[in-house]
Amino acid sequence: MTIAADNANAVIPDSGTTISATAGDHTILLSGTNNVLSATGGTEYVMAFHGGNSITTGAGNDTIRFGGSGNTIDGGSGANHLEDSGSNNTIVLPSGGNGTDDIYGSVFQNGDTFDLRPMLAQTGWNGDPSALGDYVSVNSNGVDATISVSRTGAGGASYDVATIRDAGSIGLDALLSHSLV
Repeated sequence: MTIAADNANAVIPDSGTTISATAGDHTILLSGTNNVLSATGGTEYVMAFHGGNSITTGAGNDTIRFGGSGNTIDGGSGANHLEDSGSNNTIVLPSGGNGTDDIYGSVFQNGDTFDLRPMLAQTGWNGDPSALGDYVSVNSNGVDATISVSRTGAGGASYDVATIRDAGSIGLDALLSHSLV
């Protein structure tokens, strides 16, 4: 199914549908499960509360609100606002310098996973777990936790890629225990 550029408000009532929106800004409600959405053409506002969905947005400053479990969320390269009211979801983090995600919800308590693989693929990291801290860091102010990545490792420029709101005092070990690397 393709959502036209001039269809600003789309409701997808079905389950198991592959949806593409490559032009224009949209508000999209996925009311089914196991949908695959690629909305890369503009600024997107996506809501999906039933789980099992794969949602990818592009370079726009997107808002994605999702619940249920088993979702995979990739906000793309914009300045994105992600709200997770579900559990056991996967959030794909952007690569350094290519977007930021503001993440809301009890992601650590609800069993969510952060997929760091695309982010790390854009660095010089060679897969050695002992060197991971040279590329990924977590800075916490006691309330929010900011995840940063360096493309070249220790001493190189770092880029904020995500801020987990209300995460409390977490560090790199806590992040990695909830991550795919």
